[in-house]
This record gives sequence, C-alpha cells and structure tokens, in this order.
Amino acid sequence: MSFFEVDKKVKDSVAKDLVLLPKVSFDWRTPFKKIEHCLDEIFSAGWIKAIDLSGPELVLPVEEFVPLYSKAEEYNLRKRIHIGEFGCPNEIIKAIDLLGLDEINHGISSVDDTNVMSFIRRQQILLNICPTGNIRLKRVNTYKEHPIRKLYDNNILVTIASDDPLIFGQSVSDEYLKLFCNGVFEIKELDKIRENGIEVAREYNENAN
Repeated sequence: MSFFEVDKKVKDSVAKDLVLLPKVSFDWRTPFKKIEHCLDEIFSAGWIKAIDLSGPELVLPVEEFVPLYSKAEEYNLRKRIHIGEFGCPNEIIKAIDLLGLDEINHGISSVDDTNVMSFIRRQQILLNICPTGNIRLKRVNTYKEHPIRKLYDNNILVTIASDDPLIFGQSVSDEYLKLFCNGVFEIKELDKIRENGIEVAREYNENAN
C-alpha cells in the first residue's frame, strides 16, 4: 500500500470530513533533472494539491524550475514559492512571470519597489507573511517595523502564517496577537486578513477537487 493510500485510509477512519490540501516542497538547491523522474508518479496520485520551492532563495536561477512548474500546471496544482524574504524585488516579478505563481511565501522585499508592489496587486498574487520568522532571521528588526503593514495599505492580498512553528515557537494565533499587541493592525484589520485566508482556502479546495 502506498503512502497516499495509507494517508487516505487514516483520514477516512479518524476525520472523514477533514479537508486536507497537502503540498510538496522542493529545494532551491536541487536541479530539476534530479527530481524530474518522480514527478508524474507524485502528482498523478491526486493527493498533492500544491507545489512549493523552499530553502535558500535563488541558489539556482528561477529558470531552472520552469519545467517543474509547467508540470505542476498540467496537474492543476496551486503554485507557490519561497522568495522575497531576502534578495531584490525584481526577482519576485521574474518568478511570477516565469513560473505562473498563485502565491508567494514571504515576498516582503517587494515593499522596496512600488512598481513591484503594483505588479503583485495587478496579478492578484497572495503573499503569505511570517512576521516572527522574518524577525528571528534578522530580516526585520521589530514587529512594529514589519512591512506587512505597508503591503496591506497598498491593497496587496496577504495572509499571516507561522513559518516553522517547531523552530520559532509561534502558532498562527501567536502571530496575530503579536501584530495586534505591537500596534501593527487593529482587530477589524486582522479579521479581514483572516477572512482573506479562509476565502483563498475555499477557492483552493474547490479548484483542487
């Protein structure tokens, strides 16, 4: 029995109504040729609903992963990437153009270029923001200075995520609380961001079925 079959069996027996939208994440350091052979087997199982690229940004050029994201497109997978926590804003535009992205994890360097923010807004790309992770990795100094406020004010669709909770020790609820307690957002604004996440998940689930 395959891993996917075991997972489905456990889910159906324990939490039949639970909606799972699993993703598979590849590493920026892994050339496409090393993973090409297994993609059809992974994606055709129908269990994976999204693709991601994580690890140290731009160790390999974005062009290296065009075939990977084209394959994901064939299977109607939601396309994400970790980019823009470090690096220059123009790399974000390049990734969106070449990979056909739906979401970006981080993307906070876009605040350094109004043209990049405008591009993200026009393309309706979702940014999943991880405040504590950005601070712990010394990309941002404090919660008060976090660029999520500027992104929100520029009408960019954002959600709040926890980013490796086992490492950083923060849940999504903790992230919301930190942003509120540090005066970054009011309660109504945080509720709007929460609704953004719910709506995206709803669309994600509908498109995945």
